[in-house]
Amino acid sequence: MSTSRLSAARLARLAVEALPSESRVTFDAADGEITWAPETALAAAGHICQHWGIGVSTRPLTVEAHRLGGITVVLRHEVWHGTYRALVQESPDLGSAIVQLCGHIGCTEEAAPGARCHLHLTDPTPEHYPPTHWAEIAADRWGRRHPTSGENKTLLDTERNQLIRAALDAGMKPIHLHRRTGIARTTIDRVLSPQVTTVEGIGPDDAA
Repeated sequence: MSTSRLSAARLARLAVEALPSESRVTFDAADGEITWAPETALAAAGHICQHWGIGVSTRPLTVEAHRLGGITVVLRHEVWHGTYRALVQESPDLGSAIVQLCGHIGCTEEAAPGARCHLHLTDPTPEHYPPTHWAEIAADRWGRRHPTSGENKTLLDTERNQLIRAALDAGMKPIHLHRRTGIARTTIDRVLSPQVTTVEGIGPDDAA
């Protein structure tokens, strides 16, 4: 099977056909053949259908990279508003695992489907979207995953601080980042200027 015909729907069909005979699902990449257990193909197809948008099941997928005949495979689907990428890993002992990757081609950091990680919030944005588009998506996701109440600050400090610096580098204003994420303005100010102490809830840009 050529890569140009690879899709989530085809992966699912090949997996179902392979299950009764306990055979493997095999398809071609640009530089070699990939072979998966049927369960891995079904998991990859299910992930794509669930997380990559309505109607994507029959859209063409690209094998961006692979290693050791399919132990590790990066699948990609590109649309005008973003790039969807996922790392599929197969282990004889642990089964399959799927990790959603940053939409920046070649990046191995995790991110929401079609979004960018903290390293690539300044990537070019789709037409008609603001320069802060990727930063806004990352900030909104943070706000949903880590509401201010009950946040485990010790465990989340590194990820939170990376987001703060990257979003502001992309052009977001501190007050807008605060409103989208729920991260306190004092925390944002402290990450940017550790030596500066501000009054709780009040920062230099709050009046802007």
